[in-house]
Amino acid sequence: MNKILMKLLASLVVLLAAAAPARADEGLRIGVVVATRVNVTEGEADALAGKLGDALRDQLIADVVAGPDSRRRQPPTLDEDCVARPACVRDIAERLGADELLFLVVVRLGPRVQIDPTWARPRTQQVASRAALVIEDRGQGAVAVFTGAARRLFPDAAPRLAEVRLAPPAPRESGRHVAPATAVAGAVSLAALAGGIGLALAARSDYDDLEADGCAQMTCPDAEDRVDSMENKALAADVLFGASAVAAGVAVFLYLGSGGAEEPPVRVGADAHGAHVWLGGRF
Repeated sequence: MNKILMKLLASLVVLLAAAAPARADEGLRIGVVVATRVNVTEGEADALAGKLGDALRDQLIADVVAGPDSRRRQPPTLDEDCVARPACVRDIAERLGADELLFLVVVRLGPRVQIDPTWARPRTQQVASRAALVIEDRGQGAVAVFTGAARRLFPDAAPRLAEVRLAPPAPRESGRHVAPATAVAGAVSLAALAGGIGLALAARSDYDDLEADGCAQMTCPDAEDRVDSMENKALAADVLFGASAVAAGVAVFLYLGSGGAEEPPVRVGADAHGAHVWLGGRF
């Protein structure tokens, strides 16, 4: 019985986790590397790479390492032809924890800065040049150029959709509401309750059949198997009723705690010693 209950609680944990909002930084992991710079100081190149990283984060669902943070993780001296050598590309990707890389050649020509990016995917050893990015001192700023080019640099990355609101939302300070996790917990509770009722009725029907066949007064050929089946159904019904009660408790707790500024912590888990539910918060 404990094993069955543990499995049901584990399923509840998975459903609650699926209902929670996804982290904003989940998605593609990108590393931006300044491979070569001409007439540009290291600080200027890192600043431009950092602005490009910010634009990629704003436009794509991606975790980006760029600018000074990227340089700190690189070897002291980066070979100019690194992007042409798969072993070097893999090494840089591992250092930055990146799925895909963007190698930059930053060149200043008078008042103009031109950045030639090369995209690389270490896992498949793919390399491709991207269109040059041109920044004019008196023209478009770097932020506007990078924002417009972000999706072209990584066309396979999931875009970050802009939030559209038809009207300003009404402020919600303390009113309780049904959050997605609350709805999932309630649905699990109802499903477990329905399953428990069905199994309980099936066990009762088996008992009535045994009574009708007179197995209480005489020995029926298959009585033992029928009794075992009835008891298993009754046990499973008890387990489902218990799971329904746990899920209902979680749903009620989440709903009662939804009035505050923060969601109350709720953890459900299982180990070799049984199932556990941790509830915390203020009402």
